[in-house]
Amino acid sequence: MMIRRGLKPILILMLILSLCFTAAGSAFAFDDILDDEEREAIEILRQRGILHGVGDGKFAPRGKMSVGTAVSLIVRGMDLDPDYSRLPQEPKASDYFTKVHDRAWYAKAFIIAHHNGLDIPRDIDPE
Repeated sequence: MMIRRGLKPILILMLILSLCFTAAGSAFAFDDILDDEEREAIEILRQRGILHGVGDGKFAPRGKMSVGTAVSLIVRGMDLDPDYSRLPQEPKASDYFTKVHDRAWYAKAFIIAHHNGLDIPRDIDPE
């Protein structure tokens, strides 16, 4: 994936952090990780709306991270703006990606990433 120079270090850091946090958890919000030393950092990121569990109070620290989840974490973590004001109509994920369905929960994150210069391949599989 090609990324603009200014964003590359930030994206690398976000990916590293997201992978670290995937292996960690929070006793405060997620009941499947009780003794993790990173629980306070995870809780802060959860409170800021950057991290979400997998449902039912679970974080799934050993679960696999999909591309859709990774793109969503990057977009939320970098607080990227979905400014569509210069477009004639609100874009759809299928305008830019062949395998990202317009109604998928991560579709908006892919659109925002695209409009903020993240060079994500058109045919990427979000799963």
